[in-house]
Amino acid sequence: RRNVTWEQVAEHSEVVLAFGGMALKNSQVASGGVSRHVERESMRRAAARGCRFVSISPLRSDLPDEAHFDWLAPVPGTDTALMLAMVQVIVSRGLHDTDFIARCCDGWPAFEDYLMGRTDGTPKTPAWAAPLCGLPAAQIEALALSLPGKRVLVVMSHSMQRSEHGEQPIWMGLVLAAALGQIGLEGGGYNYALGTLSHYGRRNNLVA
Repeated sequence: RRNVTWEQVAEHSEVVLAFGGMALKNSQVASGGVSRHVERESMRRAAARGCRFVSISPLRSDLPDEAHFDWLAPVPGTDTALMLAMVQVIVSRGLHDTDFIARCCDGWPAFEDYLMGRTDGTPKTPAWAAPLCGLPAAQIEALALSLPGKRVLVVMSHSMQRSEHGEQPIWMGLVLAAALGQIGLEGGGYNYALGTLSHYGRRNNLVA
Protein backbone atom coordinates (compact mmCIF):
# COMPACT_ATOMS: atom_id res chain seq x y z
CA ARG A 1 0.00 0.00 0.00
CA ARG A 2 2.87 2.41 0.66
CA ASN A 3 5.46 1.78 -2.03
CA VAL A 4 4.59 4.98 -3.96
CA THR A 5 2.60 7.79 -2.37
CA TRP A 6 0.27 10.36 -3.86
CA GLU A 7 2.64 13.00 -2.52
CA GLN A 8 5.44 11.49 -4.62
CA VAL A 9 3.21 11.41 -7.68
CA ALA A 10 2.40 15.09 -7.22
CA GLU A 11 6.04 16.05 -6.78
CA HIS A 12 8.14 13.62 -8.84
CA SER A 13 6.25 11.55 -11.44
CA GLU A 14 6.74 12.58 -15.06
CA VAL A 15 4.54 9.90 -16.64
CA VAL A 16 1.82 7.82 -14.98
CA LEU A 17 0.59 4.84 -16.98
CA ALA A 18 -2.72 3.87 -15.37
CA PHE A 19 -3.76 0.44 -16.62
CA GLY A 20 -7.41 0.15 -15.67
CA GLY A 21 -7.43 3.81 -14.70
CA MET A 22 -7.63 5.30 -11.22
CA ALA A 23 -11.31 6.11 -10.84
CA LEU A 24 -12.17 8.45 -7.97
CA LYS A 25 -15.32 6.47 -7.24
CA ASN A 26 -13.02 3.65 -6.08
CA SER A 27 -10.55 5.72 -4.08
CA GLN A 28 -13.42 7.31 -2.14
CA VAL A 29 -13.77 4.00 -0.29
CA ALA A 30 -11.76 2.84 2.73
CA SER A 31 -12.61 0.65 5.70
CA GLY A 32 -12.63 2.84 8.78
CA GLY A 33 -12.43 5.98 6.68
CA VAL A 34 -9.55 8.39 6.07
CA SER A 35 -8.90 11.90 7.27
CA ARG A 36 -8.82 13.52 3.83
CA HIS A 37 -9.18 12.42 0.21
CA VAL A 38 -6.02 13.48 -1.63
CA GLU A 39 -6.27 11.70 -4.98
CA ARG A 40 -7.92 14.38 -7.12
CA GLU A 41 -5.72 17.20 -5.83
CA SER A 42 -2.55 15.10 -6.20
CA MET A 43 -3.34 14.38 -9.84
CA ARG A 44 -4.18 18.04 -10.43
CA ARG A 45 -0.87 19.14 -8.92
CA ALA A 46 1.09 16.58 -10.90
CA ALA A 47 -0.57 17.55 -14.18
CA ALA A 48 -0.01 21.24 -13.49
CA ARG A 49 3.69 20.49 -12.99
CA GLY A 50 3.79 18.73 -16.38
CA CYS A 51 3.25 15.10 -15.46
CA ARG A 52 1.60 13.16 -18.28
CA PHE A 53 -1.18 10.78 -17.29
CA VAL A 54 -2.18 7.99 -19.67
CA SER A 55 -5.36 6.08 -18.87
CA ILE A 56 -5.44 2.65 -20.51
CA SER A 57 -8.99 1.55 -19.89
CA PRO A 58 -12.30 0.90 -21.67
CA LEU A 59 -13.89 3.78 -19.73
CA ARG A 60 -12.83 7.39 -20.19
CA SER A 61 -14.20 8.19 -16.74
CA ASP A 62 -11.55 6.00 -15.07
CA LEU A 63 -9.40 9.10 -14.52
CA PRO A 64 -10.64 12.53 -13.41
CA ASP A 65 -10.48 15.53 -15.73
CA GLU A 66 -7.98 17.18 -13.38
CA ALA A 67 -5.34 14.72 -14.62
CA HIS A 68 -5.58 16.14 -18.19
CA PHE A 69 -4.90 12.61 -19.38
CA ASP A 70 -4.44 10.85 -22.68
CA TRP A 71 -6.88 8.00 -23.13
CA LEU A 72 -6.18 4.67 -24.81
CA ALA A 73 -8.91 2.04 -24.99
CA PRO A 74 -7.40 -1.26 -26.13
CA VAL A 75 -9.54 -4.37 -26.51
CA PRO A 76 -10.26 -5.57 -22.96
CA GLY A 77 -7.94 -8.35 -21.89
CA THR A 78 -5.08 -7.36 -24.24
CA ASP A 79 -3.06 -5.22 -21.83
CA THR A 80 -0.31 -7.84 -21.57
CA ALA A 81 0.14 -7.85 -25.34
CA LEU A 82 0.28 -4.05 -25.31
CA MET A 83 2.98 -4.00 -22.64
CA LEU A 84 4.97 -6.74 -24.35
CA ALA A 85 5.05 -4.64 -27.51
CA MET A 86 6.10 -1.56 -25.55
CA VAL A 87 8.96 -3.41 -23.89
CA GLN A 88 9.97 -4.91 -27.24
CA VAL A 89 10.34 -1.40 -28.66
CA ILE A 90 12.39 -0.28 -25.67
CA VAL A 91 14.67 -3.32 -25.78
CA SER A 92 15.11 -3.32 -29.55
CA ARG A 93 16.29 0.31 -29.37
CA GLY A 94 18.65 -0.44 -26.49
CA LEU A 95 16.74 1.90 -24.19
CA HIS A 96 16.17 -0.56 -21.34
CA ASP A 97 18.10 -0.19 -18.07
CA THR A 98 20.52 -3.10 -18.37
CA ASP A 99 22.32 -2.19 -15.14
CA PHE A 100 19.11 -2.28 -13.09
CA ILE A 101 18.07 -5.54 -14.73
CA ALA A 102 21.44 -7.17 -14.03
CA ARG A 103 21.46 -6.02 -10.39
CA CYS A 104 17.84 -6.45 -9.40
CA CYS A 105 16.04 -8.87 -11.70
CA ASP A 106 16.02 -12.64 -12.10
CA GLY A 107 14.98 -14.47 -15.26
CA TRP A 108 15.44 -11.64 -17.75
CA PRO A 109 17.35 -13.67 -20.39
CA ALA A 110 14.49 -16.18 -20.71
CA PHE A 111 11.95 -13.36 -20.90
CA GLU A 112 13.97 -11.49 -23.50
CA ASP A 113 14.23 -14.62 -25.66
CA TYR A 114 10.41 -14.82 -25.67
CA LEU A 115 10.01 -11.07 -26.18
CA MET A 116 12.28 -10.98 -29.20
CA GLY A 117 10.83 -14.16 -30.71
CA ARG A 118 13.91 -16.31 -30.29
CA THR A 119 11.95 -19.12 -28.63
CA ASP A 120 8.76 -19.11 -30.71
CA GLY A 121 9.64 -17.22 -33.88
CA THR A 122 7.24 -14.36 -33.06
CA PRO A 123 8.79 -11.07 -31.95
CA LYS A 124 6.30 -9.19 -29.77
CA THR A 125 6.42 -6.05 -31.90
CA PRO A 126 3.80 -3.30 -32.12
CA ALA A 127 2.79 -4.78 -35.48
CA TRP A 128 2.13 -8.09 -33.67
CA ALA A 129 0.17 -6.43 -30.86
CA ALA A 130 -1.84 -3.94 -32.94
CA PRO A 131 -4.53 -6.31 -34.27
CA LEU A 132 -4.87 -7.92 -30.83
CA CYS A 133 -5.19 -4.62 -28.97
CA GLY A 134 -7.14 -2.66 -31.56
CA LEU A 135 -4.59 0.16 -31.41
CA PRO A 136 -2.36 1.40 -34.24
CA ALA A 137 1.18 0.01 -34.16
CA ALA A 138 2.54 3.56 -34.52
CA GLN A 139 0.65 4.65 -31.40
CA ILE A 140 2.06 1.75 -29.38
CA GLU A 141 5.59 2.53 -30.56
CA ALA A 142 5.23 6.24 -29.82
CA LEU A 143 3.99 5.55 -26.29
CA ALA A 144 6.90 3.19 -25.63
CA LEU A 145 9.48 5.66 -26.93
CA SER A 146 8.05 8.45 -24.77
CA LEU A 147 9.04 6.63 -21.55
CA PRO A 148 12.82 6.07 -21.34
CA GLY A 149 14.66 8.82 -19.51
CA LYS A 150 11.57 9.94 -17.58
CA ARG A 151 10.32 9.19 -14.07
CA VAL A 152 7.60 6.70 -15.00
CA LEU A 153 5.06 5.10 -12.67
CA VAL A 154 3.21 2.01 -13.91
CA VAL A 155 -0.08 1.51 -12.04
CA MET A 156 -2.22 -1.61 -12.33
CA SER A 157 -5.82 -1.56 -11.08
CA HIS A 158 -7.36 -4.36 -9.05
CA SER A 159 -9.79 -4.93 -11.92
CA MET A 160 -6.96 -6.13 -14.16
CA GLN A 161 -6.51 -9.18 -11.98
CA ARG A 162 -10.21 -10.00 -11.74
CA SER A 163 -10.34 -12.00 -14.96
CA GLU A 164 -9.07 -15.22 -16.48
CA HIS A 165 -5.26 -15.12 -16.61
CA GLY A 166 -5.54 -11.89 -14.63
CA GLU A 167 -2.10 -12.31 -13.08
CA GLN A 168 -0.41 -11.85 -16.46
CA PRO A 169 -0.95 -8.08 -16.83
CA ILE A 170 -0.11 -7.54 -13.15
CA TRP A 171 3.30 -9.17 -13.58
CA MET A 172 3.87 -7.68 -17.02
CA GLY A 173 3.41 -4.19 -15.59
CA LEU A 174 6.22 -4.96 -13.17
CA VAL A 175 8.40 -6.14 -16.06
CA LEU A 176 7.74 -2.86 -17.91
CA ALA A 177 8.75 -0.90 -14.81
CA ALA A 178 11.88 -3.05 -14.44
CA ALA A 179 12.87 -2.51 -18.07
CA LEU A 180 12.70 1.24 -17.43
CA GLY A 181 14.78 0.86 -14.25
CA GLN A 182 12.39 3.01 -12.23
CA ILE A 183 11.51 0.70 -9.35
CA GLY A 184 12.42 2.22 -5.99
CA LEU A 185 12.54 5.82 -7.20
CA GLU A 186 10.22 8.46 -5.76
CA GLY A 187 7.15 8.71 -7.96
CA GLY A 188 8.44 6.01 -10.30
CA GLY A 189 8.41 2.26 -10.70
CA TYR A 190 5.36 0.14 -10.05
CA ASN A 191 2.24 0.32 -7.94
CA TYR A 192 -0.47 -2.29 -7.73
CA ALA A 193 -3.88 -0.78 -7.09
CA LEU A 194 -3.01 2.87 -6.44
CA GLY A 195 -6.38 4.59 -6.54
CA THR A 196 -8.31 1.45 -5.65
CA LEU A 197 -8.83 2.32 -1.99
CA SER A 198 -8.24 5.51 -0.03
CA HIS A 199 -5.69 3.72 2.14
CA TYR A 200 -3.36 3.20 -0.82
CA GLY A 201 -0.62 5.69 -1.62
CA ARG A 202 -0.39 7.36 1.78
CA ARG A 203 2.48 7.78 4.19
CA ASN A 204 -0.08 8.02 6.98
CA ASN A 205 -3.79 7.34 7.07
CA LEU A 206 -4.45 9.54 10.08
CA VAL A 207 -3.48 13.17 10.46
CA ALA A 208 -3.31 14.73 13.92
